[in-house]
Amino acid sequence: MLPDFRYAFRQLTKSPGFAAVAILTLALGIGACTAIFSLVDTVLLRPLPYPEADRIMVLKQKFKGEQDIPFSWPNFQDVRRDSRSFDALAITQRGQYTISGRGVAEKVNGALVSSDFFRVLGVPMIVGRPFTAKEDQIGGEKVVVIRASLWQRKLGGKADAVGQPLMINSVPYTVVGVLPDDVITPSQSEFWLPIAPFSTDASWQRRGNQPGLFAYGRLAKGVSLERARVDLSAIGQRLEAQYPAENAETGFSVTPLLDALVSNYRQALWMLLGAVGLLLAIACANVGSLQLARTLARTREFSIRAALGSSRVQLTRQILVENAVLFLLGGGLGVFLALWSLDWIKAFSPASVRFQNLSINGAVLLFSLGTTLLTALFFGLWPALRAARVDLREALQSAGRGTIGSSSQWTRQIMVAAQVALTVMLVAGAGLFVRSLAEIQRFSFGFDPHNLLVFSVSVPEEGTAYRKPQERVALFNSIRRELEGIPGVGAVGMNFSLPLHTQWSTYFDVADRAPYPPGHEPAMEMGVIDEQYFGALGLPVLRGRNFNANDRPDSGPKIIIDERMARTIWPGQDPIGKVLYRGRAANRTPSDRHGAEVIGVVPRVALYGIDGGPENYFQGYLAQSQEAFNEMNFVLRTSLPPLSLEPAVRQAVAAIDPEVPLYGLKTMEQMIAADHATQSLYSRLLGFFAAVALLLAGLGLHGVVAHAMATRRRELGIRLALGALQRQLVLLVFRQGALPLVIGAAIGLAGAIAVGRLIASLLYHVSPYDFTTLSFSVGVLLAIGLFALWLPARRATRIDPMIALRAE
Repeated sequence: MLPDFRYAFRQLTKSPGFAAVAILTLALGIGACTAIFSLVDTVLLRPLPYPEADRIMVLKQKFKGEQDIPFSWPNFQDVRRDSRSFDALAITQRGQYTISGRGVAEKVNGALVSSDFFRVLGVPMIVGRPFTAKEDQIGGEKVVVIRASLWQRKLGGKADAVGQPLMINSVPYTVVGVLPDDVITPSQSEFWLPIAPFSTDASWQRRGNQPGLFAYGRLAKGVSLERARVDLSAIGQRLEAQYPAENAETGFSVTPLLDALVSNYRQALWMLLGAVGLLLAIACANVGSLQLARTLARTREFSIRAALGSSRVQLTRQILVENAVLFLLGGGLGVFLALWSLDWIKAFSPASVRFQNLSINGAVLLFSLGTTLLTALFFGLWPALRAARVDLREALQSAGRGTIGSSSQWTRQIMVAAQVALTVMLVAGAGLFVRSLAEIQRFSFGFDPHNLLVFSVSVPEEGTAYRKPQERVALFNSIRRELEGIPGVGAVGMNFSLPLHTQWSTYFDVADRAPYPPGHEPAMEMGVIDEQYFGALGLPVLRGRNFNANDRPDSGPKIIIDERMARTIWPGQDPIGKVLYRGRAANRTPSDRHGAEVIGVVPRVALYGIDGGPENYFQGYLAQSQEAFNEMNFVLRTSLPPLSLEPAVRQAVAAIDPEVPLYGLKTMEQMIAADHATQSLYSRLLGFFAAVALLLAGLGLHGVVAHAMATRRRELGIRLALGALQRQLVLLVFRQGALPLVIGAAIGLAGAIAVGRLIASLLYHVSPYDFTTLSFSVGVLLAIGLFALWLPARRATRIDPMIALRAE
């Protein structure tokens, strides 16, 4: 076997051009396949870093059997008491908190969790311990468990960090434990606080209120997911019957944690792996076709070796070894290309930890090796069998004439037709995604997103500096005035919710009408804004008025609604002066019972982006001057590049209060791009695969025809000597290549239609049978194919008959 490898290397060095083209072709196919499999492995297949992670579940309330909503605090208490399917159940609420007192104040993700949360995850502490059930009580000690990254950043990673204080929202908490960075639940939290002390808020005690609570559970051993679902379904039915006003059409859902994290990406990532599999098949078919041509060119060599005693097994083994060496070299280079591409893929991927932890591990390398060897065997088998099936007398006679068998020609044409078909499918899929992305980018959000700078500022309500509502309102107004003085800044507005994002929704009833039946109430996505917010976005007030200085806490609640709500709730009427009651009737606070007066109507903003959102959800805005929220998102309309103003913006906020953290600074266009990162990633990757496939298909077609013409050089010379016209030779060449080109394009078109149906759910406003895309896919392939045929046709017309005949 070793002599076979040495001989294989010598053969490759004798044909450096062939070797370079084949190795590079394989490297592109195997490298792309390795990179995408590493993405699929990291995001979809790699288990979560928790013990027995398959038993960790996410629990949510489910409205009308389809819409996931957060838990209410009382409902969770009932589920925890009555469920028999879990070893541990925990409730959590994610938020952002200010950490101060150790360097510059910093806004970080944190979570409120019940003490069983650490039992659910089952991850041991690096240092210290989790907080206990006794500490997770109203009036319990203020303790915190922190993540390793925060431990390193704020406490120097020292073991004596346990017992030290950490200022969170201006309140001192004692660090009791450190969890490893692998723990990213929920949503990349950097610390975990006991949740029970926060449950004293009156709104948490209302069963119909969902204050952003989500539950996690660890299935008991021997309990299946289906049994847990049945268990929770029974609890949901009982609670709906017991509390119809609050729990109408409300049940519970149970989903494995990994599925909950990756469900939005699964179909598209498998689609990408399928696409890259097509590219690998095209690359291997290309190399297989080259290898077959090279084998045929060595027919005389194999005949002589057979005459000297080499068996068919030895000849077959030799070709397979040569093919394996070629594929292994291509596979090795492909792995390096895959490694090089990971940073590029991460740059265009969503910010999810599953994507950003992209890496090539042992499983990916085994996949790459297995793929390389299997493709080497599959695509090397025909050339190997062809070399072993040598007829000594016929081969020695035909070798001198440079002819090849018709079966070999047909084999190569079939391989080229397959390349063409697969390429059409890949180009069509890429075209559909590119068109879908273009439709997304043309989507109207209801305002102009260009030249908008967005960032967040918040203050803790627990501290003394901004405990009073009027102090918070005054702070944000002072920051706004300071920002307005920056050169290049036009309008400045504020909203509690980021533009195009929702943080808070509420059901509502209409004054002077019967309350909506439980489970059928419409809802509003709420914003809390200042009077300049609409001006910063460029939204006109269509009817009524904007908020103004007269809208104070003592002047009665006011609300501005979107035009769709005005048309739907008061068709043909003027909504100005109408009154809305926020929340379900059973859960309203005394202030909610006074109602909010509608004072204005504004255009609808696409808060849900291209998804549209639930049909019965409208949009409402309250005045920050009346609500006094402790967190606001500033929106700056600029005449200069928005990010160029970052230093001046930070200086302006620090000038008002250097202890107030500014975070999340980005442009509106960056926010939109982040929301569409997955679609952009798929389009870029498929576009690259399609471009490579087009190149390989063109090279494959050119190679088949050029090799066929080279073997018919003597025939062409005779034709010219007998008076054949150049256009006749051109037609001969084009007939040689047109058959696999046309057949492959037709099969590829049918395959492209099937591919479109498979990916239809991933497209936006693009039909899977889009005529323009399908036509372009076939047209560009035919154009490249005809160009690939033109080159050997031109060479055929330049043959000197005398030289061709003498050479033979």
